[in-house]
Amino acid sequence: GPADAERVAATIESLKAQRYAVWRLVVGWSEAGVAILTDDARIAQRVWPASACLGDLLNGDSALALLAPGDTLDPDALAILVRALAEPDRPQMVYADAQGEGPDPTPALKPDWSPDLALTTAYPGTPTLYAGGLLERLKAIPLGAPDAFAVRLGLAAVYHAGRDEVAHVPRVLARVAPPPPDSAERHTASLQTHLTETRRPARVEAHPTGFDLLWALPEPPPLASVVIPSRDRLDLIRVAADGVLNGTDYPAIELVIV
Repeated sequence: GPADAERVAATIESLKAQRYAVWRLVVGWSEAGVAILTDDARIAQRVWPASACLGDLLNGDSALALLAPGDTLDPDALAILVRALAEPDRPQMVYADAQGEGPDPTPALKPDWSPDLALTTAYPGTPTLYAGGLLERLKAIPLGAPDAFAVRLGLAAVYHAGRDEVAHVPRVLARVAPPPPDSAERHTASLQTHLTETRRPARVEAHPTGFDLLWALPEPPPLASVVIPSRDRLDLIRVAADGVLNGTDYPAIELVIV
């Protein structure tokens, strides 16, 4: 919206500073009559088409990145991410580390690919490039409300991407705007909707520090063998065995004391 104009301008300037110059930007405004003055032919501005699909925003583009107002890329970011797409294993989703805004920003050093963690935390975040067959599979996603699209796109990417199609560049390549205060609640709602729509047997369980993704156990549940090296210490064996036998409600446990 209009309140984001200054932050959008900062994002645009970071794109203009890219050493990789083959890019195109579509700025989607939440209302008509708002625009950033620019004479750069690579930049198009329009009202966010909530009823359209992602493919309607693409114009033969071979890769896609989503940026929020205020996100800024390091000058080498696009060059590094595009080069990663050309690695021998040909990933179709590439993400890198980032740093938050603020007086004492802390880098977000992200782990390598973990689908469940990505579902619950959306940790790939910015910057992420989607390309190839994965981008083709994502084109049908409805755009919907602009403030929820990034989460829904990330969830859909987890669903469609193969484990060997995702690569992590362990380098801080972006400065990202802080998330809105209600981002966790919106993420939880979007995740539950995603699980329902994709018929995945899991549910979201909230707790004071976030939420977990709980998958339904198969029937019958697989046997879990717990091995306790004893060292002839009955006092320690008693504590460990009590935790295993009485501290969990998992029904299929085998306790082995060595």
